[in-house]
Amino acid sequence: MAKEVSQDEQKDCFSALDTEQKAHLTKTQVKSGVRALGKSPTEAEIDAVLKDLPEDISFPSFKAVYQNKFPTPQSQDAKAREILRMLDPSNDGLMKESDFRQMLSTIGEPMGHAEVGF
Repeated sequence: MAKEVSQDEQKDCFSALDTEQKAHLTKTQVKSGVRALGKSPTEAEIDAVLKDLPEDISFPSFKAVYQNKFPTPQSQDAKAREILRMLDPSNDGLMKESDFRQMLSTIGEPMGHAEVGF
């Protein structure tokens, strides 16, 4: 689970992006800030949140955007991690080459012998 980002960290991010020191950010800068603070919204997700905001976004609005339940990189790859754990029963981060070749040639769109390197 991702750690919570404090209001001070949010403010630091806002200030770093506010290079002209106008106490507001553009929508593009807000997108960068949300991602810099560890969230991974799709363009559609973040655009939906930003659509009703003005072009100049203040810190309270930035904070409100950040507080949306956007996915994090960790949540997005949870399913892949679960599958990899199933393929690594010894939990050592390795799998047998023969098992890997077998997977490549039988699961999903099977790869041919030449592609797998038999």
